[in-house]
Amino acid sequence: MNDRLKKTRDLQPLLDKIELNALQSLACPSRAAVRRHPETRSDNEYRQAFSQDADRILNSLAFTRYIDKTQVFSLIRNDHLTHRVLHVQLLSRVARTIGRHLRLNQDLIEAAALGHDIGHPPFGHDGERFLSRLTHAHQAGYFHHNVQSIQFLDRIERNGAGWNLSLQTLDAMLCHDGETHVRKLFPHGPRTFDDLDAMIQRFLETEQIGFSPMTLEGC
Repeated sequence: MNDRLKKTRDLQPLLDKIELNALQSLACPSRAAVRRHPETRSDNEYRQAFSQDADRILNSLAFTRYIDKTQVFSLIRNDHLTHRVLHVQLLSRVARTIGRHLRLNQDLIEAAALGHDIGHPPFGHDGERFLSRLTHAHQAGYFHHNVQSIQFLDRIERNGAGWNLSLQTLDAMLCHDGETHVRKLFPHGPRTFDDLDAMIQRFLETEQIGFSPMTLEGC
């Protein structure tokens, strides 16, 4: 039994080696993942860091809240309207396809795609703008759904402990911006968790602001 567990544990460095041979030089390898709180890996843990991020997001309470929320339209009976839970799956698939052809880290791309809209309120961006006016009027800062995604997964879930997602995943979620039409996007890094926290504060203080992610996968 102990031999089997040892072999299971040894799978992760083997996967890391295979991954490094597959990724292009500018991609973010899984072994570069940084967590706010260091974790001790168990003997039967073989998943790479960004794969763990994706699994944690999928198993979060916040992810289940995607269900039954339409992406754009609201209060319309139509089975063919895209709901948010389907939107993030479609986005994840498209993003991973692009990432595969560019030889980027598909696990990081998947994690960011699955979590990017978790903080989005109902009624699409209209709902977000309405909430932003309310929160700003009550001195609570501007409401940005990408910031709320971070708040749920990093500070609210698991009785306030959060899921301890990697910096790269949280950064990609925070920096995604579908409200502006940017033709060119370049990664801006490296970053630390102090940088991430400062960026979140800037979002709360500013109605419209955008940051470039720290990785190509986040772009």
